[in-house]
Amino acid sequence: HHLLLEVVNEHNDKIYTNISVWDAKEFGKLFLEQLQSRNLLFGELLTEFSKLIDFSDKKIIQRAAAVQALCSVHLKAGDGNHIDFIGFSSTALWYQQEILSLVMRVYCEDQLMDNLDRGDYSKFYVPSALQDAPKCKQDMEEKKTAPSACRKHSFEKLIAFLVNELTEDDYQVQGPVLKPLQSLFNKMFIRRGQTAVSVIGDMTRATLLVKNEEDLRVIVKRVEEAFPSIHGKEFQGPSKVGVGKFLEEVAKMDKVPGTDIILYRLKPNSSQKERMCNKKDPLYFNLNFFDGIPEYHRVGTTEMFVAFELQIGYEAEVNGLRVDHLAYEEG
Repeated sequence: HHLLLEVVNEHNDKIYTNISVWDAKEFGKLFLEQLQSRNLLFGELLTEFSKLIDFSDKKIIQRAAAVQALCSVHLKAGDGNHIDFIGFSSTALWYQQEILSLVMRVYCEDQLMDNLDRGDYSKFYVPSALQDAPKCKQDMEEKKTAPSACRKHSFEKLIAFLVNELTEDDYQVQGPVLKPLQSLFNKMFIRRGQTAVSVIGDMTRATLLVKNEEDLRVIVKRVEEAFPSIHGKEFQGPSKVGVGKFLEEVAKMDKVPGTDIILYRLKPNSSQKERMCNKKDPLYFNLNFFDGIPEYHRVGTTEMFVAFELQIGYEAEVNGLRVDHLAYEEG
């Protein structure tokens, strides 16, 4: 993305949130609006997480997550290092703002893809970080799940490639939908290892349900024949090989014919472990891919690549697994 800055002779304290001159706001006012939106958003996300784990003291949750992040960044085994926590009086606030910024950026990036793709000047692309906090808060209130039309079209092209030998009566598609903001926050703010560069493999997800097992095998075989290294034995993430080497390897990968989609991993869903232990073929798979150039975000010490996921499964098997769990693409 490119940002053009024009330096004018007449100084003013306004910042433009759109191409229209009528959408200029005083910087001080915009800053306060952003700060308020961010604080409210973080409060809502943290409250929902505390309910999920049934632990009401949110201050302790903040401190625990921040201490974990500091230790993973500043301490190395055997080096005899230590952290003077007294010197980190604002530890929780520092980590809170870093992760919240990354969560908002990753979540909102997809929303403006249509403006870039169409060149729609009525919805001109501006530095979208100016709009991240209020947009996230609005999407939470409206319970938005739809991705951009651009992303949806990519899923349609991938599915068309996979079901080339099937008829429309042979399968059903659910989604695609965005990863819920709450789920993204939980993953990045709380889970261990969130400060290391990694890949979020299911930022947008859909499910392809196939009516019979034989057709499922046809789809899996089609992927394996077109992409021999798809099972991940040769693919290593950026946390293992570094960002530069990772991007070099991705650049060498073949794309789905007629698209910019790069398939990088096909593996049985974790629910299939018992079947496989019993020497039975898996009936449910996760297919992960990049949509063009891998999308990369960095805020402070935290780096994240964004990828997407198509789950492919035998309909009866998937429906049986969902008796006690509603997948978010069904919502």
